[in-house]
Amino acid sequence: MAPPSSSPPKPAPWPHAGDREVRLVGRPHHPPGQPDRSPQESRSDVSEGPAPGPTLLVVDDEEALCNLIRDALVRRGYRVLVATTGMEGVRLFREHAGHVHLVILDMVMPGMDGRAVFDALQAIDPQVRVLVSSGYMDEGTAANILRRGVAGFLRKPYTLRELVDAVRAALGEPG
Repeated sequence: MAPPSSSPPKPAPWPHAGDREVRLVGRPHHPPGQPDRSPQESRSDVSEGPAPGPTLLVVDDEEALCNLIRDALVRRGYRVLVATTGMEGVRLFREHAGHVHLVILDMVMPGMDGRAVFDALQAIDPQVRVLVSSGYMDEGTAANILRRGVAGFLRKPYTLRELVDAVRAALGEPG
């Protein structure tokens, strides 16, 4: 039997965000032990120059998940705004009225939940496109919100491929 090692085990390699099997479940958007991005790099509103593609608004109370989603979608040519509370999501949507092409909305959040955010967004723009995301919504609630005109439903946890496919479908883009 080999003697125990005195050094701690090395962490598993951090999955590359382009890998198909990466599950979006709220992991940090940087490898463990590495410093977080600078404030300039982690800005949610990418406003320098013309927007490269459609503008998306991500509203989810899990900040690490928001950052991961933002990073993945920015790499695919989208402009991404991030809100970690329902109230902030409504504020950003109002500030960018007419320029947000799709909202990715978590339904279960503290304070103003996804249903209240959805109602507020529809009051601002009745034609708002919303992709609902949740891991905790029962079938009846999901069916109800889908009847109210959301662009799609994304059950957590989901893969990067499922996210991108759902965004493209909600925007009417070819897959």
